[in-house]
Amino acid sequence: MDEEQLRIYMEKWRENYPEKLKQYLKKYRDNNKKILKNLNKERYKKYAKGNQKVKEYKKVWDKKNIDKIMEYRKKWYEENIDKIREFKKLNPEIYRQNVKKVLDRINKIRFGGNRKDVLERDNFRCVICHLSNKQHKEIFNCSITIDHIDGNGRNSKNPNNKLDNLRTLCLVCHGEIDCRRRKKNPVNILIAERRNLYKK
Repeated sequence: MDEEQLRIYMEKWRENYPEKLKQYLKKYRDNNKKILKNLNKERYKKYAKGNQKVKEYKKVWDKKNIDKIMEYRKKWYEENIDKIREFKKLNPEIYRQNVKKVLDRINKIRFGGNRKDVLERDNFRCVICHLSNKQHKEIFNCSITIDHIDGNGRNSKNPNNKLDNLRTLCLVCHGEIDCRRRKKNPVNILIAERRNLYKK
């Protein structure tokens, strides 16, 4: 039986025995789950590499499901915290490289890759209260922050990540400015709370 005859025979067999074919395929999938999973991953990677449609779909999906993504990441981190600590002890250099990659990706998403340039321009100091990055780390246990002057950050419809629109701020100054933007001045809130206390 040559290849052409075999192909015709198989086509007829599929048409005549659809139920048997379903059972056989189900059995095969159940027995080879891991192999098929890895094959599908490799196929998807080849298909997705350089495919603009896939990139656009992923961006849209990520925006719509940001809460699900954050929830999954938090859950994964909590479940694998011991493994992460072990990996950090055994491979400190690789861990630092991975953290750097993540920070670079966040920098690109939030500030268009301009975070370092802004910090250098402002001498690593808050432009309002002049708190240095070193002092900021000692007080708040985190690096100094970057602010969008016009308020058009990553969550706005038209994010503006130009250098002229970015400035270095400490957490306190950044928080106060965000409150003003939302028309919730912290001073006014305190005054309102005190008034309510006196009324009682």
